[in-house]
Amino acid sequence: MNTSVSRLASLIAIAAVAACAQVDRISAPVGSQKKASTASGTGAVLLFPTFANAESTPGAVPAPAGLRACFAGEGNALDVVSGNVGVKSGAGGYVPGRFGQAFNFDSIEDGVAVPPSASLDVGVGAGVTMSAWILARGTVFQDTTLNGFPIIHGAGPIVEFDGGAQLWHHSQQNSDEALFTNMIGPSSENWNILTQQLGLPYAPLAWHHTAVTYDKASGWISLYIDGAPRITANFGSFSPRTSQVFRIGKRGVQIVGGEAFSFNGAIDEVQLYERALTDSEIAQLAAAAGTMCVPPPTSFQVSQMPVSSGESGVPFAIQPSVEILDANGDV
Repeated sequence: MNTSVSRLASLIAIAAVAACAQVDRISAPVGSQKKASTASGTGAVLLFPTFANAESTPGAVPAPAGLRACFAGEGNALDVVSGNVGVKSGAGGYVPGRFGQAFNFDSIEDGVAVPPSASLDVGVGAGVTMSAWILARGTVFQDTTLNGFPIIHGAGPIVEFDGGAQLWHHSQQNSDEALFTNMIGPSSENWNILTQQLGLPYAPLAWHHTAVTYDKASGWISLYIDGAPRITANFGSFSPRTSQVFRIGKRGVQIVGGEAFSFNGAIDEVQLYERALTDSEIAQLAAAAGTMCVPPPTSFQVSQMPVSSGESGVPFAIQPSVEILDANGDV
């Protein structure tokens, strides 16, 4: 059982022990309390703690606050947080990922397109964080240049809104590898570009964590690789365009250089946040030992009731057990 789930079960067991006697029924929303009837007729109160960071997937770790979408690539293009469903094109399928499976992109036709939704339109809020694990292969699908610079190792979109905010893996400078972001907004003509050479110890054919953040209040855009900030610049306050189709691995709308840009490699754990995560939170994503792409917990149920009677101050012979459920009723 996940540590946070175990802690919740322990707290409820302790609360049940503190209740003095005959418990007819335990059923209450999280964070509430319910009186339990007793042999003496007095009311004992069972306190139910909140479980904001509890997770229901073995090995999962809690995500920072503000996660609006998470695509794990577990054999599908489902956003397990908000229920958005993408459509995967091409025959690339799925491969072993950073955690579980990952999206595989091995031809120029491969990509994932997610229809627009309010849950994905994070640009209207306080900020944006786009994050993903990538494994880039050492070849490209297109023999071309972009603004006179070569397109190198696995070049293509990691994530991108059509004509909007984007995070790419490619070079716009004379270097082997680079991360690139264009936080387009508020109109399609407003380009806010930041690019950074990766350098050693970065290498293709290995998993690396990538992220970009934008904080509307301060105006700062930052690029991260493997949990470390690599470059940051101030672009002022604006609203990045995030109301369009959201894409993973492949460009869908021509901006420059044509539409034929597709990442060559694997992409895992695509996350979208409604705020700019801090340096320490990005480091937390890069250091995670398990997936953060799990449905949020929404309720719990008591799966094992305690004995029918008891004495105040004496632990139940059989302790109550709880199960945490997501919105689909899955444990």
